[in-house]
Amino acid sequence: MMIHFHLTWFPGNKKNDWAYAERLLRGYHRFCRYYGFQGGLTLLGEELLSWPRLPDLIRFSRSLAIHPIRLDGCATALTPAKALMLARTGVTNVRVTIDGSARWHDHYHGLGSYSSSWDALRLLREVGITTEVLSNVTVDNYTCLPDIAATCADWRVDHYDFQRPGPLSQSNLMAPSAYRQLLIRMDQVYHEMVECQTVFGRSDHLWKLLYYETGRSSSLADDQWVYCGCAAGHHRFYLDESTLYPCRYLPFPLAQWPQNDLIHVFRHHPTMMALRQPASFTGCRGCPLLNYCRGCPARSYAFDGQWQERDPQCWRMEQN
Repeated sequence: MMIHFHLTWFPGNKKNDWAYAERLLRGYHRFCRYYGFQGGLTLLGEELLSWPRLPDLIRFSRSLAIHPIRLDGCATALTPAKALMLARTGVTNVRVTIDGSARWHDHYHGLGSYSSSWDALRLLREVGITTEVLSNVTVDNYTCLPDIAATCADWRVDHYDFQRPGPLSQSNLMAPSAYRQLLIRMDQVYHEMVECQTVFGRSDHLWKLLYYETGRSSSLADDQWVYCGCAAGHHRFYLDESTLYPCRYLPFPLAQWPQNDLIHVFRHHPTMMALRQPASFTGCRGCPLLNYCRGCPARSYAFDGQWQERDPQCWRMEQN
């Protein structure tokens, strides 16, 4: 089992000196060894590439068997020299966001960012780093997703996936039935490109509902074990400015770290314990996919302030 640690990094912050970084990673390493987990690290932030100690951080992580190491949100700051540095120090994956056509992506991220994102993917491929593209799907850009997937295949991007943005709002929320149709369309697109090099991900838990409805899922176990679904509470932590959260999009502060013991927070914090209990998800009560899906509690919380309620884009609950 892997537990993934997401770390937002702001070079220049007084906490981001080397002693602080070393203390964080050693604590994370102890946590992984205690549970017998494999530890993975995702570093977030555009400013990350300007930090002089970044190569040391990556090498130190590798020395502690924290692997894989992914960078996220650094496409526009990437140069050939920095791409080569990442490859040589041991970064395994870099994820680049492509949120629609050039028009929509530049609208969200700034003029010229669409072009610079594809340039970054080319640089990463040249130095042998695994490339990932992620799209945030909204009512504005969802029709662009098939073209993005096809472009990823043409560029031989290693992995493509899309997610619903967090937090959701009424303005960018697709209706549940429309989101179901999008998944059906993207499933068709993926099958049409099954021979290409790109791996097309299906990380959204609502894929499980679609496959259950269409008879493509395996038989479901009738017990209280959690087999899959949201990683919050199970095998993910997010750290922002020394505050631990169960998820990047679930704004429930757990504890200050490294002042508090990571093992104790994981095992005993009431929020983490509740997220591990399928019975906590009252909006999903009675659903046969309770132990496999549960939608996204962060998006439920953003929509109506109740993470235990149904996913706002779950069409099964809409139909019922």
